[in-house]
Amino acid sequence: MKVLLVPSSFPTERAPWPGSYVHEYARCLTLQHDVTVVYPQQLGSLGVGGEPFFTEELLGPRLRLITYTYSHLPKSWVLSYLGGFRKVWRRFSREWRPDVVYAHVVMPAGLAALLLGRFLRVPVVLTEHWGPARDWLKDTSIPPRLQYETVARVYRKVDYLSAVSGSLADEIREVFGAAAHGKLYNPIDCSLFRPGATEQSPLKVLCVTRGRHDPRKGVPNLLAAWNIVSQRTGGSVRLDIVGPGTEELRPQVEAAGVAETCRLLPWTPAPELAALVRSSALVVIPSRYETFARSGVEAMASGVPVVATRCGGPSEYVEEGTGLLVPTDDPRALAEGILAGLLRENFLPPEELARRARGRFSYEAVCQSFTEVARSLTSA
Repeated sequence: MKVLLVPSSFPTERAPWPGSYVHEYARCLTLQHDVTVVYPQQLGSLGVGGEPFFTEELLGPRLRLITYTYSHLPKSWVLSYLGGFRKVWRRFSREWRPDVVYAHVVMPAGLAALLLGRFLRVPVVLTEHWGPARDWLKDTSIPPRLQYETVARVYRKVDYLSAVSGSLADEIREVFGAAAHGKLYNPIDCSLFRPGATEQSPLKVLCVTRGRHDPRKGVPNLLAAWNIVSQRTGGSVRLDIVGPGTEELRPQVEAAGVAETCRLLPWTPAPELAALVRSSALVVIPSRYETFARSGVEAMASGVPVVATRCGGPSEYVEEGTGLLVPTDDPRALAEGILAGLLRENFLPPEELARRARGRFSYEAVCQSFTEVARSLTSA
């Protein structure tokens, strides 16, 4: 099949980390499909700059990226985004002729995909990653009632609505009255994230934070918990925090009194991140809210157990044998969970952890799930 993928964010040379999870979907689907990613970007926005550009490139076999800029209309970022498609409008039906339109995040990509799908008369699949669902109605440039009606209509009118976790699907149903048809999980590159014999000296705990400056990631709670862990272990265990802008956490690390046992690492490409995961005894997710938390599945695929707060998404895969769940906003409970998590005998062997992850989250598993959905829609 030919899949037209419409993302709300996507990694580019100028901004390589936002939307990296959508890039994983695009790569995953090329196992069975031809994928064209169309990603219009607003001039003057973060990582884009003020000079117009248009690029078309092959990111890999069967994967093409079309990225270009559009001008912002005052007080209407959604209309500006939709208007940006005029630059490639004719190519949709004449050159690309997709069998399925696949959107990621309801606004603005989901709305654009729904309009494109109806114009091209092809089914539309939408996977929601963003939450909490109720936040779509906060601090919006669109009147709240119109925003509600627009988001609810897109959720209800797409041919297949999926969420990356059951907790996010429940939020969508509660807030917008739209029932998800199923789940299309975040795919994990299990050729990179896999078990391996990596020396763990000193013993390390890893936290991967992809949300720069996002208070929902729970970093202050983690640092408070790590102070307890360091005291209990005599400083023999190290905490690595990796992500964009982590160096800006330095004052918090020093204030928490854990500078000697906490290392801040910049955002790193997937191969280097996979090596960091493999060299860790434990991956911790201290978040206050997560729709999925991909780092937990990357850990499992690498044979590493997970300690996570009950923040939503991790409850999808953290269970007996794979990790531990602790309360949110409770540094002491998080510290006890980390200390218990360092006892490797509490968890399944690395290969069994990896097998469970591959069965649900590998490229092959997620691509097959999408293919079954797409075939059922196109045949109908």
